[in-house]
Amino acid sequence: MQKISPLRSSIEAFNKFKALRANKAQKEEKAAQTNPFGITFKGTVIQMDVFEKTNKNGVPHIAILVSCALLLISALLNYIIPNATLVFTYITTVSTVLFLVVWALIIVAYINYHRQNPEMHKNATYKLFGGKYIG
Repeated sequence: MQKISPLRSSIEAFNKFKALRANKAQKEEKAAQTNPFGITFKGTVIQMDVFEKTNKNGVPHIAILVSCALLLISALLNYIIPNATLVFTYITTVSTVLFLVVWALIIVAYINYHRQNPEMHKNATYKLFGGKYIG
């Protein structure tokens, strides 16, 4: 049986830690491109200058304050309505209704696009399934 010195085992553990940390940093960099701050910061989807502002340390303080405000609202709802199931139901209902409103607006915009620009719609790459009958 081979003896392993404590120094050698600690160096090996440190090297494994560095490799895991580097892998985690790569995953975090990819994840940062998909969260709301990362998307606005990269300017790939939406332009919201408010969420792009960072302090001198590079922390998106306004985005954090918005997250804290939303968390405060949920905490207040839990305080006002002690039944957690009811609070969850209210929050999911509101988010579902808002989600449906957004999709309804997308469909209305598609119908207007189809009616105002039929020749452009005919040559479009992406078309709504059933768009011929909806528009």
